[in-house]
Amino acid sequence: MSNTFIALSSHFSKSAIAVIRINGDRSLKITNSFLTKKLKNSPNKRFLRKFYNNNQFIDEVIINFYPAPHSYTGDDLIEIMCHGSTYIIEQIISSYNSKGIRYAGPGEFTKRAVINSKLDFIKAESINELVNSENKLSHDSAINSYDGTVNKLFREIRKELNFLWANLEVDLDYPEFDNQNLNKSAIKIRIQKMQKSLEEINSNSESVFPFLKNTIICIIGKPNVGKSTLLNALLKNNKAIVSDIPGTTRDVVEGEINIHNQKMKILDTAGVHSTQEIIEKEGIKKTLETIRKSNLIIHVSDDGKWENMNIPKSKKIIYVYNKIDLIKNPLKSDKYVCISAKDNKIDNLNNKLFAWVNEMSETIANNCLINYRQWNICQLIQKKIEEWLEKFGLIEDDLHAFFLNEIKNLFDELLGKKIKDNLENTLFNHFCVGK
Repeated sequence: MSNTFIALSSHFSKSAIAVIRINGDRSLKITNSFLTKKLKNSPNKRFLRKFYNNNQFIDEVIINFYPAPHSYTGDDLIEIMCHGSTYIIEQIISSYNSKGIRYAGPGEFTKRAVINSKLDFIKAESINELVNSENKLSHDSAINSYDGTVNKLFREIRKELNFLWANLEVDLDYPEFDNQNLNKSAIKIRIQKMQKSLEEINSNSESVFPFLKNTIICIIGKPNVGKSTLLNALLKNNKAIVSDIPGTTRDVVEGEINIHNQKMKILDTAGVHSTQEIIEKEGIKKTLETIRKSNLIIHVSDDGKWENMNIPKSKKIIYVYNKIDLIKNPLKSDKYVCISAKDNKIDNLNNKLFAWVNEMSETIANNCLINYRQWNICQLIQKKIEEWLEKFGLIEDDLHAFFLNEIKNLFDELLGKKIKDNLENTLFNHFCVGK
C-alpha cells in the first residue's frame, strides 16, 4: 500500500482554521500541482500560497513542508492550514483524491512514525492517551509515559537486559573464559534492582488507573445529615432538593466539579438506614452500588459519629462533620473535617480534596503505566523475575539464559519490538484518523 495519504487533522466543522496533512513520497509533487508558485524542498519553512483545483481558486493557504526523515512520521510530510469552511476542506481533500491519493486510516500517521523508528510503541500509546486525556491526571500520566521517568526507566532496563544477555552468552559459549565483567552475584544484584523498579511501577499503576478516566466521588451518610446541601455547595448550584424531611433523596443525584484541573463526577446518594418503604429501600440499594464504583467516599455526619457501611478497605474516605454552625465549640480532630454546608463554609473539605488530587499526581510522577496492556506485561515480567530469583543459586548457566531470554521477549513485547499485527491494529484503530 502506498505511503502517500491525506487526512483532516482538525475537526470537520465550521471554524477559523483547518489543518490537513499529506504524508508520503508523492506529497510534495502532488501539492505543487495545485499551486502556481511551487514549494521548494526547504525543511521547516512556511509558505503562503494560492491553492487551485482544475484552475479554480479554492483558498489562500499556509503550507508547512517537513522532508523525510525530519518529520513526525519520518516520511515527507505536508501540513496545509486553510480557512475552516467545510466546503474548502472537502475541495482540498477531493483534489488530492483525484490524483490517486488515498485517505488515511485511523492513526496511520503515528503508525508510519513507529515503522520509521521515529517513535517506539510506548510513545505511540502515550500520544493516543494524550489526545484522549480529559483531566489533569490522565494528561500527566500520558506526558510522563511519553517523555518522563517511565519511558526513561524502560529504556534503561532494556539496555541492562542486553548487557546481561551478552555476558551470559560469553559464559555459555566460552566456559573456559574467566568473565571479569560480571559474575553471578553481580547479575543477581542487578536483577533485584530491576525487580524493585517494576514492583513500584505496578503498585503505582494499580492505585492510579481508576482515576485516569472517570473519577467518581460519592457522598454518603444517614438521612438528613446535609448530604444534598453539601452537593449543592460543592457544585455552587442548587442541583439537589434540600429538605428537613428525612429520606428526601431517593435516587442518585449527579454533578461535576473541577479540583486542580481534575474533572470529577460527584454523586449525592440516599441516606442509609433501616426502612420498610419500598422506594426508599431501592434508593439505599443504589447508594451501596455507588459506593462500590466510587474512587473517593465523603462520609457525612452531623453528630460526630459515622455508622459502619461495610465500605471496602481499598476505598479512600474523607470523614466530614457537618452542621458545625449549630455547635458552639465543635471538637477538632485529624480524623475528620468540620464544615457548614448550609453556610458554604467548606474550605476544609476543598483543601482535603485538593491534597488528594495532588497525591495522585505525585504517584503518577513517580512512575506509572498508562494502560492495562502495559500493566499486564509488567506483572508477567515481575513474576518471571521472582521465579528466577527463587531458583537463582540452584540452576546452571543455560537456565539463567532461559529466564533472561524470556524476560527480554516480554520486554520487547512491552516496547512493541515484537508486536503482533492484530495488537498493532487494535492500538491504531483507536487513534484519530488525522493523527
